[in-house]
Amino acid sequence: MDIPVMRSAHEVSAWALRVQPDLAADDVETLCVRVGRDEAPFLLATLWDEGALSVEALRMVSVVWAMAEYPESALGIEEWEGLFEAAGYTVDGHAAPRPTQALRLYRGAAPERRDGWSWTDDPRVAADYASGDRYQRPEGRVWTAEVPPQRLLCRNTERQESEYVVDTTGLIITAFEEDSSSLAQPV
Repeated sequence: MDIPVMRSAHEVSAWALRVQPDLAADDVETLCVRVGRDEAPFLLATLWDEGALSVEALRMVSVVWAMAEYPESALGIEEWEGLFEAAGYTVDGHAAPRPTQALRLYRGAAPERRDGWSWTDDPRVAADYASGDRYQRPEGRVWTAEVPPQRLLCRNTERQESEYVVDTTGLIITAFEEDSSSLAQPV
């Protein structure tokens, strides 16, 4: 796809709707990279709302989530819920069977952000986020929850963080009592 130089997700979405109203997943990825990680969620939501995406192309929602610096700030939770529900469960942007058992997951965050949607099955990754060193985030702690399959929205493995996006509504989230042995081996 030959994309002219444009400066915003608004321009790109208007152009895409005019020139190619039925976008393939590869085209969506190209457009999202073009607008950048912080505007990609808005672009994806706009193209979906306008009917320019197939469900297959919408499955890029997990990739767009992972590329955004603060995805929960880029779109409202209701918008993300709608996109993930329409896309179905994915792994790295591809349709996949949803796990059938609840998973013990971890999140590194400040207390006021403990119910955010990015989780991992590796407590070491969560501890890295909790340290405050990553992306200049505030120091926090590691949180844990037993997550039922229906709350799992997608999984992203491409950044070696083993991320799960989780709808945390109603989950019981507790502080993870960590010690050196618990962080030395995956739980």
